[in-house]
Amino acid sequence: MKHQLLRFLLAFLKRRERRRPNHPLNPQSIRSVLFVELTRLGDVVNILPAVESLRSYLPDARIYVAVNREYAGLFRSLSGGVEVIECENTQSVSGLITAGREIAKNSYDMALSMSPSFRNAFLTLRTRAAAKIGYFDMFADPAPFLHRCAVEGFGISLGKESAYD
Repeated sequence: MKHQLLRFLLAFLKRRERRRPNHPLNPQSIRSVLFVELTRLGDVVNILPAVESLRSYLPDARIYVAVNREYAGLFRSLSGGVEVIECENTQSVSGLITAGREIAKNSYDMALSMSPSFRNAFLTLRTRAAAKIGYFDMFADPAPFLHRCAVEGFGISLGKESAYD
């Protein structure tokens, strides 16, 4: 029952996003970017190069990273000032709501859900970012990376839809 409710919630948020018009990506217009990764340590470590790469490509943009509190130090050690949004207890509904409130304190031009996780997808889709890119499907098993996971974009025209096997 819980998974059905969560799937319905994600489907609702995705349907709402699909009604928005898509626009070509203009890198010069990006002033702030949010990375959301609230799952396992390995997933958090895997986004470090993406954060560094985007920061070198958009040196004037403010880069935010929403991560579990225990992983915040990884991003604070990066040079160049990544702003860390520490989230706690996001496995619970109240923790997820609190994380959503913390994330909503800032505005973002682009928000990125970096792995196929309900928490990442939910918080990314809840932002008011003009462009939202990432993994927005939910899988019930503990190894979602074994599924074919499409990278989706809302509010932005992607060159082509891509997925990995």
